[in-house]
This record gives sequence, C-alpha cells and structure tokens, in this order.
Amino acid sequence: DIRKALAQVGLRWFGMRSHPAKAQEAIKALILALEDLAARRVGALVVLERGVPLGDIATRGVEMRAPITPEVMLAVFHHESPLHDGAMIVRGGKVAAVACILPLAAHKVLPGMFGTRHRAAVGVTEETDALALVVSEERGEIRCAQMGTLSQVLDPQELQQLLETQWAARQ
Repeated sequence: DIRKALAQVGLRWFGMRSHPAKAQEAIKALILALEDLAARRVGALVVLERGVPLGDIATRGVEMRAPITPEVMLAVFHHESPLHDGAMIVRGGKVAAVACILPLAAHKVLPGMFGTRHRAAVGVTEETDALALVVSEERGEIRCAQMGTLSQVLDPQELQQLLETQWAARQ
C-alpha cells in the first residue's frame, strides 16, 4: 500500500503540466472523440483524474492503457461493446480503465431528463476533484460535472477552455 501511494504521488510530478504539447494533444483528441460520440448519439462518461487519485474506482473496471482517440472511445462506448456500461477513467492523458462503476449523486436532485450517466458524473465529482464529461445519447449533448454540479451544454470552444484551465493545468 505504501509503495502504491508513493507511486501515485510520484506520477503527479510527471504529469501533463510538464509537457504542454502532450496536454494539448490529449485535449484535442478528447474534444474530437466527444464531438464524434455526440454526433453519433453514443452515450459516454469520461472521468478525468486530477489531484485525487481514482485508483479505487479504476480497479472496479477493466484496466486499459490506450491513447485517447475517437476510434478507441467509439470502440469502448459503442452499445454492442461489452465495455460500454460504466465510465472511462483518464489519467495523465491516457485511458487508464473502462467499464468503471461510479457512485451516484447523493446530494443533488437532477431533473428527470438526466439519467444514470449524468447522476454518476455528479456523484463522482461530489466525492473527488475529478472532472466528469458526459455525452447524452438522447440529445447528443456534452456536459461537464465538477464539484457536484452539472454544467450547461458545452460547445467545442467551451470544452477546450474548460479542459485547458481545469484539467491540463492541474496535472
């Protein structure tokens, strides 16, 4: 356990903040992938790890070490994929785990138009400092949950600004 904790702390020192080009590449790939999923009306839940390690959540899913690409994300979230239920965890600009079960929102009452995916996004951000990006399969919209609050619909420019200021800058 001590070795695992030290390894997680050590990973923070070599995150995307020290590699701006790597951060921009990850942001661009995320935006392209999320826009593609939204256009296809494929639901998705992507949790971006920040300061608080999501190791416990990631171990409840399927470990994956893959780049963030539209192809990887579509393969994971396609409704016929055995990995499509649950969340994708992104750590340090890479897909770390998929099919992860998240806690549902405990303190927020969301309108009926939001389903389990949105409630899980809010729930994980109530308990951690993660950002959770949600693609609605019904509406083809992208939203972000952080600090237990769900954003309005995000366009690509808003999503880029959010990822640059709230995710890449904190890696």
